[in-house]
Amino acid sequence: MGTLLFVHGFANDFNFALLSTAQLAVDLKFKGSLAMFSWPSRGDPYSYIADRSSTDDSIAPSEKFFKLVRASATKLYVVAHSMGAYLTLRTVDVLPEDFKIDRCDVGAQADV
Repeated sequence: MGTLLFVHGFANDFNFALLSTAQLAVDLKFKGSLAMFSWPSRGDPYSYIADRSSTDDSIAPSEKFFKLVRASATKLYVVAHSMGAYLTLRTVDVLPEDFKIDRCDVGAQADV
């Protein structure tokens, strides 16, 4: 079935991102493995600039995580929301050209 990798959005702290990952899997009736990349959001809607800076600082760690997940996944499905979509797109830019993502869905906002 593969692995569903979720990248959370702006103003989502770790706990909310974890719950969102689980809820996404339930809503999609996803039967495979789950993974979540959580970048250090402040979890505060008034901390946009700090969160944006955190995503920029998280590109290298997310690249490593994507590679780690891909290494054990038969198929890789990426879902990214809001500022997580920004991070995911920046990460894809630095991944090797032959890196395979079987499907990528982004909930893009104006900041992407």
